[in-house]
Amino acid sequence: MSHPVELTQSEAREVIAALSAEPAGSGSTSDERRLNVREQFEEAFGFENETTQEGLVDQAKDLLDDESKERVSLSDREAETVVDALSSFEGTTDTDQETVRDLRETFESEYDVHGGR
Repeated sequence: MSHPVELTQSEAREVIAALSAEPAGSGSTSDERRLNVREQFEEAFGFENETTQEGLVDQAKDLLDDESKERVSLSDREAETVVDALSSFEGTTDTDQETVRDLRETFESEYDVHGGR
């Protein structure tokens, strides 16, 4: 069963970055799930065309309108994938650790799942 969670554009970017941070393995089910969840976030937040000129303009606009929220629906298994990715991403130097921790805790409480931390 899936249910929605609301995130801002910048929060969604952190989730996508966390899902993208782990190198792809051998094409395992967890790798495929991580890719599918990342694509689901990209589509829900309109990030799928960010490498185009238009996409880059949209990205700049998003940074100015950071507080708008979108909903994305995830299954418990998909939410667990997000929590695991955020847990791994939380300790890296390229992140706002407080934001990543808050996001992880949001997903843990919304979906009653827990990551590897």
